[in-house]
Amino acid sequence: MLCIKRDSTTADGMPYVLLKKVIIEAKIYSLDAEVTLTQIFCNNEHTTGEMIYCFPIKRVGGTIKSFVALIDGQHIVDIKNVQRDYTDQLTHDTDAYSLERDENLQDNFIIKVGTVLPSQECTININYTTKLGILSNANIQFVIPMIEIHHNNRYVQSNSYTTDFHCTVDNMVDYNRREITQITSPSHFIHVELSKQNIYYIKFTEQSTYLDRDIQINIEQTEKPMGKSVAAFSSKILTTNTVGQPFDYYCVLDFEAVCHQVNSSLKRPAPNDIWEIIEFPICLLSAETNTIIDIYHSYVRPSIKTTLNDVCISITGITQSIVDSFPTFDIVWEQVQQFLLKHSLISLAHHNSSCHSFTWITCGNWDLKTMLPLQLKQSRLDRPKFINEFINIKELYMEYYSSTRIRGMKDLLKTLNLKLEGRHHSGIDDTKNITKIAQWFIEHKHPLKLTYKESGHK
Repeated sequence: MLCIKRDSTTADGMPYVLLKKVIIEAKIYSLDAEVTLTQIFCNNEHTTGEMIYCFPIKRVGGTIKSFVALIDGQHIVDIKNVQRDYTDQLTHDTDAYSLERDENLQDNFIIKVGTVLPSQECTININYTTKLGILSNANIQFVIPMIEIHHNNRYVQSNSYTTDFHCTVDNMVDYNRREITQITSPSHFIHVELSKQNIYYIKFTEQSTYLDRDIQINIEQTEKPMGKSVAAFSSKILTTNTVGQPFDYYCVLDFEAVCHQVNSSLKRPAPNDIWEIIEFPICLLSAETNTIIDIYHSYVRPSIKTTLNDVCISITGITQSIVDSFPTFDIVWEQVQQFLLKHSLISLAHHNSSCHSFTWITCGNWDLKTMLPLQLKQSRLDRPKFINEFINIKELYMEYYSSTRIRGMKDLLKTLNLKLEGRHHSGIDDTKNITKIAQWFIEHKHPLKLTYKESGHK
């Protein structure tokens, strides 16, 4: 939504700027979507005011990539890396971006876009990525929020506007074990075409629309028979970095898992305890630039014992409502492979295309030596070769500095004078902290080399 800020008004009392037209271009691939949203507003107020734009990032559930604001065709705001710049502004308490500094900041992206005169138009172009929702029977849903909610109040525009919607869906049968059978919309009348390249085209145009319902696209799928691993290491692996590292990329991870003890009186886990991954985060670190270039993160809904216990909730901070809203491990594992494919770290099993060299980094052996193989077996999924080697960064540090004994991640951070960020035993926070340790290795020219390699699995 776009509002006019006046000196005498609060955020609650700001008048809304009328929306004239919405153009939506979307691409859906696997369980992800990239959306470019263009909104054209017109200042029908009789007074001049500073424009404040608010985008419901929590409802979108994704990441903003770029933001452009134009007033009568002139660029006013142009941000290429919104998430980074916006976070920096909030960190340094700069007023250039934010309007409100309260609990609503986590729910909304709020930015000043400049002064708009009466009858002038303001065009907002925002590009973001988002995850698709998981429905029953392996079906998925793509939602674009159109209902405006501000301070818990629903806003319905009295004037109508025009909506143009165009979306492509890649029926990527090779990438997963599901095939699209039908695409429908419970919210709008859509036109769907399937091209010879196995790509679905969805479109609709509405001339008189109100902010009264979200755009919903439901994608029905059928399961394909279980088979071999959909992705694999390539035999054509390229290492091109100029900083002396043995791999071009490092996938840093730290699982969180729930354990249901068969005998709760035991202080240590027993062989027949039930373990399931409930958080799967990855930070993709470039050796060449020593920066995080992408992040994958998903919680996981357990499927053997679906209810989290109090011990797990207390340690991880992950609640039952969180995991209930996320997919089970088989779907998350498909997303992970898609993430690796997207960055050319692995190739489709029958393609054998060239890939960048990469390996995994953990702080301990448990994640990849024990937990992931166990989870794959429980989910009846093949164990691919690309998880059979990794770096235990704690062990590697003690190899370089043999006189030092490191107990865990917090101990290693303290030894390196690095600050623990976020919550310990939050998978994504711990993954980012381990990534900082890996960046310390690259900065100090210590090769991030393998500490574990298992050859007994295909």
